[in-house]
Amino acid sequence: MKPIELLQKHCEFKNSYDCYVLFAVSRKKDVPEITNSQEIVFREVIKGEEDIIRKYNKLKSCIINYKDERGKSFPFYLYVSLNARDSKKATFLLLNKIHKWLEEETDGVDRSRMFKKIYGHFYSVLMMEASRTKNQRYFMIDYDEKNNFNQFIIQMEAKGIKAEIIQETKNGYHVKTLPFNRMKHNFAQWKCEIKTDASFFVEYIENKEEKK
Repeated sequence: MKPIELLQKHCEFKNSYDCYVLFAVSRKKDVPEITNSQEIVFREVIKGEEDIIRKYNKLKSCIINYKDERGKSFPFYLYVSLNARDSKKATFLLLNKIHKWLEEETDGVDRSRMFKKIYGHFYSVLMMEASRTKNQRYFMIDYDEKNNFNQFIIQMEAKGIKAEIIQETKNGYHVKTLPFNRMKHNFAQWKCEIKTDASFFVEYIENKEEKK
């Protein structure tokens, strides 16, 4: 499914606090020359349906135009939060963190770095499970290979588990479903993992270096 079509189908806004985190990441496991601390991440919050195209285009532009100090481009994976996030819950979580940092400052602990990246902390608390909205919930099956996927879907649906969205990833598939009894429905024979709150694959952007 194309990225914007996927996001428009995936994102649900049941109340005024619901939002989604759209993010792009270039990771060590995909780019061996960067370290875990050097992983490159761009993030945007989708606040409503009218935000989807604009936020996707903004993030895509950041990805395509990014170059490091050597002028090198990197491949990026683009994801969206599986479940909507409750922005009010996240704000309270962040305020608690800020309060703790302020207390530590009065005890002589330098927390200046924390205060310089407040926006980054807000993205982080949005993605915490405690910030998930109560208005809807989905599971994700991370099917980690290309083989036998049709057979897997047939077995999954035979168990009464409906695929809401199927998105092909670089190495397999992400399947969005309604919640189900994970103890009752065993997929041990398949190379997959059931996740209750995760990041849903949107797009892989290779960003090949131009040949000179």
